[in-house]
Amino acid sequence: MSELREVHLKAIQNDPAVGLPLKGALKGILSYHFHHIRNQYRIAYVHNVAENQLTVLMIRKRENFYDTLQQRLS
Repeated sequence: MSELREVHLKAIQNDPAVGLPLKGALKGILSYHFHHIRNQYRIAYVHNVAENQLTVLMIRKRENFYDTLQQRLS
């Protein structure tokens, strides 16, 4: 999916603050939202400001996204 690379990941790279900050157990993680072929997707990532480094944790459809992310990080 070149749209993922060319549009969405590039948007995060150009402005890491574009994602919404998560709360609770997922605090410190940002969530970027986008649509593709009638489906909602999320990109969970962390921005290390000191090193200006982005780490993508997960890219998936919205359904059960946050539960799955929390399970993977536990």
